[in-house]
Amino acid sequence: MATGVAMPPVMAFPATGTGIAYTLSNLPTGARLIIDNGGKDYCAILTLPSATVPWSSFNTTCYTPAMGVALTGPPTATQIKFEVPSGTAAQAFNFCVTSLKFM
Repeated sequence: MATGVAMPPVMAFPATGTGIAYTLSNLPTGARLIIDNGGKDYCAILTLPSATVPWSSFNTTCYTPAMGVALTGPPTATQIKFEVPSGTAAQAFNFCVTSLKFM
């Protein structure tokens, strides 16, 4: 970032409905869908290339849900992202998000 150049403010958007529907062209092993709520990330592990993830399936520690906190309803978010976590060996992946919407 250049000195003296202000970044535009991050805009929050209220999520609606019961969850997020997504479709990926290829599902990488261990892929996660992440949405933030008030600056805290909540994730859900994806097991299908196309599905609807209910808000209650998003957790602050989706990889160990019993240790985290689940969403209880639609979040107020500034970002939605897909993540492929690192592993112990090199892994190639190539996926495309073909659909993403609130349900």
